[in-house]
Amino acid sequence: MVNRHHAFGKEEYSILDNVIFSRRKRQVVKKLPDKPSVVADFGSGYDCRLLLQILEERAEVSAIAVDTEFHPNLGQVEGLQLVTGNLNQPIASLPDASIDVALSLAVLEHLDAPDVFAKEVYRTLRPGGVLLLTTPGPTSKPLLEFLAYKLGVIDEYEIRDHKHYFSSQDLEDTFSAAGFTPEKIEAKTFIFGMNNILKVVK
Repeated sequence: MVNRHHAFGKEEYSILDNVIFSRRKRQVVKKLPDKPSVVADFGSGYDCRLLLQILEERAEVSAIAVDTEFHPNLGQVEGLQLVTGNLNQPIASLPDASIDVALSLAVLEHLDAPDVFAKEVYRTLRPGGVLLLTTPGPTSKPLLEFLAYKLGVIDEYEIRDHKHYFSSQDLEDTFSAAGFTPEKIEAKTFIFGMNNILKVVK
């Protein structure tokens, strides 16, 4: 991603980072289809921890991680394909209609070109494929900045890297413009309305 000097997770997580990740993961995992064949995590993080948990629980899944860099040991994980790329640009190594489920947790707000990302998700999903995405909403901005800048309990760098805080309507507009049918876009909030979860079926 543009201007980032490391993938998320390369630096040590704070306790609060882990709590927030757990809440996001819970929202996404409960919406996973029963038997996806190929699951891709766009912005998987340095350690791919969501995909590793999915692979541990679902042996039949093939997983694709997309990010700027990865922990060297991940190259040894069976069933995990690592794709180095910039989510502000097309990911040429991912074929059209090759993914059953696209995941993206707390990534969209870091992108300079969310429209390009949305189009890439549309291109790479198979017909009937599902996107599950989380991103903080506008009401979370003051709290996140307070926690990062004043208390230092979450990563200040990550919060300063936020380009935009998306409302549910913003998400619906972005992904319908990318080609998804508006009636198949479902945006809801969680964590007291401060985070969005988006489910889109192609």
